[in-house]
Amino acid sequence: MSLLHEQVSREIFRPLFARWPTSEVPIGHVTNGVHMPTWASPAAEALWTHFCGQPHWLAGEGELSSAMAKVPAARLWQLRKTSSAQLVSYARELLARQVAVSGGGAEITERARHVLDPNALTLGFARRFATYKRPNLLLHDPSGWRGCSPTRCGRCSCWWRARPTPRIARARR
Repeated sequence: MSLLHEQVSREIFRPLFARWPTSEVPIGHVTNGVHMPTWASPAAEALWTHFCGQPHWLAGEGELSSAMAKVPAARLWQLRKTSSAQLVSYARELLARQVAVSGGGAEITERARHVLDPNALTLGFARRFATYKRPNLLLHDPSGWRGCSPTRCGRCSCWWRARPTPRIARARR
């Protein structure tokens, strides 16, 4: 659970520890983490290693932030463009394979090889598409998207590659 959740939970459970200061109520937090050596792409790993040293993920937060601040914006932008192109290429091939396996004709399979734009802002949802992630906020107020016109921000696309939650899956049956 997050640090904020820890603070809220300490307030909730404080009556059970009436004589303790809130900061000492024995509830901690765990933030979702990643396995740094395998999380970053080889290109990102090379960039961080060049500017931050190795193993950079063992550095303290302040030290790492200072090193990352030295990465030129042009290098970060190039990493972003390369990574986006690789992701779009992967998604296109995966979709084309799925279309072909599920009986899609040659024309539809070929169209699948051209979906998504590596230069567009792509919002992706992976794993379970759960309501607690509040995806409805994307479409709740369409006027919020007005400032993101194609001439101002470029194209935008959404990519859902997710399973429904168990409750939704049961409802489908």
